[in-house]
Amino acid sequence: MKLENFPQNYRVCFRRGFQRKFMNEIRKPIFSQNSDTHWTLIVAKKLRKNPATIYDYWKENHRLGVRECLLLLEFFPIMKNTINDWIEDIKSPSELRAKSGYILAKRYPKEVRRKWAQKAGKISGAKNLLKGREYFVEIGKLGKIATYKKYKDKTSEWGLKGGLKIAEVQPLTKQEKKIVDLNKKFDITFKTHYSLRNLNFDFVYFSQDKPLIFEEVTDEPPYRGYLFQKLVDLYERLSEIKKINPNGILLFTLRFKKRTSKCDIIVPVDIIRFLLELDIIPVFMDIKRMVEKSRMVIESTLENENSKFLIELKDYIQDFVSTEFEKRKNRKKAMSIREMKSEFNENEEKVHNILMELQLNPKGKTILEKNNEAFIVLDNYFELNRQRYSVLVTTNTKNSYTLAKRCGTVAGYCFAIKKFFDPEMKCITIIMNSKENSKPIGRHFYYLRKYSDLITVEDNLKIDLQKFLR
Repeated sequence: MKLENFPQNYRVCFRRGFQRKFMNEIRKPIFSQNSDTHWTLIVAKKLRKNPATIYDYWKENHRLGVRECLLLLEFFPIMKNTINDWIEDIKSPSELRAKSGYILAKRYPKEVRRKWAQKAGKISGAKNLLKGREYFVEIGKLGKIATYKKYKDKTSEWGLKGGLKIAEVQPLTKQEKKIVDLNKKFDITFKTHYSLRNLNFDFVYFSQDKPLIFEEVTDEPPYRGYLFQKLVDLYERLSEIKKINPNGILLFTLRFKKRTSKCDIIVPVDIIRFLLELDIIPVFMDIKRMVEKSRMVIESTLENENSKFLIELKDYIQDFVSTEFEKRKNRKKAMSIREMKSEFNENEEKVHNILMELQLNPKGKTILEKNNEAFIVLDNYFELNRQRYSVLVTTNTKNSYTLAKRCGTVAGYCFAIKKFFDPEMKCITIIMNSKENSKPIGRHFYYLRKYSDLITVEDNLKIDLQKFLR
């Protein structure tokens, strides 16, 4: 059994007592040449091991490896032929671990082994607890920094791929399950949570193996802030859809009304108008006729892209919007005026005072109006050198997910201001309470950077505003 024929990490199983005999034979030439230095120190230097480990080899507490044996034979080359008779077997580390685990399991019952594991876990846990939370926080930060430095160009790409894979395997929501049942009822073929061009869509419908109709579904109540957040996201999705298929259609399925204990939350009419202007088709799940028409549109359009049902659905939604607007037109304006006249909160007050210090003559809360149909209330507003500036204030939080949502809402407002109200207006976003550790990340912050002309935090507000307004 030649040692040279085995990998160097394999372990040598000597016959009983022969490993010590081998170590004693190696000691002899070392003693004759180095009488002043202890033999374990010389061998440890040769093997790059601790002297205590060499002593364990000699006492047969640990098995020598193939690498160690070959290095030791350099002290006494004559033993190369003799050592083969002393070796019983040469095994891989995994084989030895399996054997030792089997012996341990055979010797001690399961309950005893479990108690040992629990005791060891408690001891190690107590030791780690003494190190304190900050110790592990620092380790995490250092690891994150090291990974980012090493793979700077790939981290965002990996994050995106990971996010898409997670989205693809997510379970269907209640609203999505209803859509699935409707599609099966109308015998429509579809794919759920399908990824295209770095985006994941809730439903994709194919015509001749090409994606033609895309559908986004939400279970969220139709709050105004949330729908502004979705508005910018849907617009960006539609832009990507047109690159995939110029004739692509985007449906947005949501609830028209959400009943709560205090009042009914109804979709704002101006949001529906914005969606239709962007060529995004809103479909309300709680209006049966509209849902059925949308399924007919999907079914007929997949067969014929110039289907008349699509025009009929758009006309039906326009009529529906007009009816709803007539019901609520005075109420919406009154609510906007009430919001404009309301007092500043603490953060808005701080921002207003800073704008006053910079002598920008801020007007305070201001209403933007479009055709007496759509309204947006700005947190603050000022003019400088014939240029109009809108100021939107949001608050930082300990939760990064919550902060991302807030950034998405502000991004939606900035997008709507530029797209529907005043394309020349500059948007300034201020994130207050910057002492919190959360940092805005994800696609919501990407949209905010795209549509807001300036993003600043409370601490840097004066300096950033001065630079921006030069």
